[in-house]
Amino acid sequence: CRGGFLRGKWQTHINPGVPVDADSVRIHGLTDDLLDDEPTFDEIAPSLIDALTSKNGEQVVFVSHNVAFDLTALRSDLHRHGLELPDLAVIDTMGLLPSVAGVVPKSRSLADLCDSLGVVRQRAHDAMYDAVMCAEAVVELLDRTAVHYPSLQHVITRVSGTNTTLTTPLLDPKKLFRRRRRNIPAEHLATHATLLPARAGTRMFADW
Repeated sequence: CRGGFLRGKWQTHINPGVPVDADSVRIHGLTDDLLDDEPTFDEIAPSLIDALTSKNGEQVVFVSHNVAFDLTALRSDLHRHGLELPDLAVIDTMGLLPSVAGVVPKSRSLADLCDSLGVVRQRAHDAMYDAVMCAEAVVELLDRTAVHYPSLQHVITRVSGTNTTLTTPLLDPKKLFRRRRRNIPAEHLATHATLLPARAGTRMFADW
């Protein structure tokens, strides 16, 4: 975004180098076949860093809905490849900004934030659509803070303090993703409906 408008969009799939888990297939529609010929993270990392690097004295601000989640994933992957994010100011649209702008969403979800702002909802669980929704939400929120704060820097200081892309406290990587449920076949579960007699022998117990 520049000058209060969404100016451009960019996305890419990534080949993770490991099989895609069932939740990613179910929620995001990502499959091994789909990602097989896509670039690896180390191949696109330089382009990502370049897009986030200030040029011609322009101030770049990293915006995300639940910024600690995205920074934990990004900084972890970049660190594995000996790279680092530029040191940028951050704004979390799930943080203090909505209340500073006088907005009270029904929940902390991006969808409810967009509803409270009149931003048209896009398809959920799609990286590009989520990014566009977040971009449009932050533009609207910053417009609403403009009557109370003299500059963007004043808003950033109010909602993010001195946190940057390099100093924002990260999440425990183990908690980034929901604990996976084990998919136990129905026929196996059905066997546990059988009640064993009080004096079940070893063979009976093994069969059960």
